[in-house]
Amino acid sequence: MKRICLFVLVFMPAIAFGQAGSNQLGPLRLPFEFKITVNGMMASCSNAPGPDSSFGSFIFDWILNPGDTNLHLSNDTITYSKSLGNPDINGASDTSFTIIFDTTAKTIQDLTLAESYNINYGGLGFTDNSSSLALTNLDYDSTSIFSLDSSLTNHLIGASNYSSWLAPSGNGPTYCDNLAYVLSVNLSGDFQPAVLWAGVAMPTASQSNMSISEYDGTVQCGFPSSDHPRALELYTTLGVKAASIEISAGQNEILLPHLTSGLYFVRMDGNMLKIAVP
Repeated sequence: MKRICLFVLVFMPAIAFGQAGSNQLGPLRLPFEFKITVNGMMASCSNAPGPDSSFGSFIFDWILNPGDTNLHLSNDTITYSKSLGNPDINGASDTSFTIIFDTTAKTIQDLTLAESYNINYGGLGFTDNSSSLALTNLDYDSTSIFSLDSSLTNHLIGASNYSSWLAPSGNGPTYCDNLAYVLSVNLSGDFQPAVLWAGVAMPTASQSNMSISEYDGTVQCGFPSSDHPRALELYTTLGVKAASIEISAGQNEILLPHLTSGLYFVRMDGNMLKIAVP
């Protein structure tokens, strides 16, 4: 089965907005490069046989330079929006971001990036891709944006990624993937290099009747109750059973046992989640 597990979204505006002769846009010193990699689990929504999920990543890589009229500064908010191409001909792309600064606390309240593109290959097929990421509670100075901690829980507002390949009618299946969980976010470019780590996989959409949450180093699994006893099982990525926990009738949550660092599958009643333990 065809799988698309790596999405590289690149946009490089020629110039960035600011006062005439100035390389400063609000707190940002231009040029500035946003380079953010989102790593997570992609859930298949294809109508062809193949793996239900796989690891995937997508990248926002944008360079902002002095002078681009698509950039705007209003009070403590920077916005950017640009559309290119015509989807009725062969393709189109849309790029946007918003940064809301708290200049008193020297923090970023909201950093939201979004990009989408589609390409029509005529009789060969059609691709459609869209991605977004929203972060909060980041710090900044006159030269960079950075995080004082590595906890993704403290910074992730939400993320999405969708990719599809539509084959010509009668000439093959449709392949598509959705971002199900975020495992980590890498900041680089003009960010101070850092990896924001989820500790447990952070869901971006409802893919299961189970849920995972983390508090103070403890991992809790929630699920619908049942009128009969069940077993909750944990597996390593190699398929080795790491634990089996008896779930009593009527029980709807449980604290998971201490696990060594790594990736695990949590399975019960045909539902499955993947978690990352630091």
